[in-house]
Amino acid sequence: MWWENCYRRNFELLAVVRPVLERLRDVTGETVTFSILMSEQTVVIDQVVSRNVTSTRFELGSSAPLHAGASGKVILAHLGPETQNKFLRLPHLKHLTQRTITSRLELEKELKKCRSKGFAISRGERFPSTCSIAAPVFGSENEVVGVISVIGPADRLRDTVIKSIVPLLLRETELLTEQIGRAVAEQKRTSRRRQGANKRGSTPTHWAGTDRSNHRAFRYQGS
Repeated sequence: MWWENCYRRNFELLAVVRPVLERLRDVTGETVTFSILMSEQTVVIDQVVSRNVTSTRFELGSSAPLHAGASGKVILAHLGPETQNKFLRLPHLKHLTQRTITSRLELEKELKKCRSKGFAISRGERFPSTCSIAAPVFGSENEVVGVISVIGPADRLRDTVIKSIVPLLLRETELLTEQIGRAVAEQKRTSRRRQGANKRGSTPTHWAGTDRSNHRAFRYQGS
């Protein structure tokens, strides 16, 4: 039930996200996912799976803690200071693999790097022998509405390949952020136009009384 509700709430967003995921899959050859923040976890709400025989894929609705993996680090890096510090003060960050970052100091360095560069990389932090590159998608108020990640086997996603993927990923997330901003602005303009039309077309409310201009009695006339 929670997954159905989540999908409905993000349905309009997913309609514009899906073509981006498909383009990145076609260009990189790897699985591409879109995740959002729910509670203190990332949740995969859409993906386009690699056509390679060996590929990474997720169950829609699967979740992971924020400190494990590229998507989580992106979201964690852009949380408000109070919320971020609350998470970092948790006494025991769980190890998912030997590479999972659980040191607060090391994690803070990763988050700073993510904010500076605009993306995060994970090498085996969530799943052994898996690599991912993730970048944020921002909403109209500069909040992170989701994260797009390119994920695949570590032996395919070598440093040289990652270096070629990063600019493609950043370009697509920036364009998507701009598209969302334009859509929100258009919704606001449409809403204001409707409100103006409603005000101009509204029927005045008259209470029972006397029209002193011609001394006729009148009663309330509703629309």
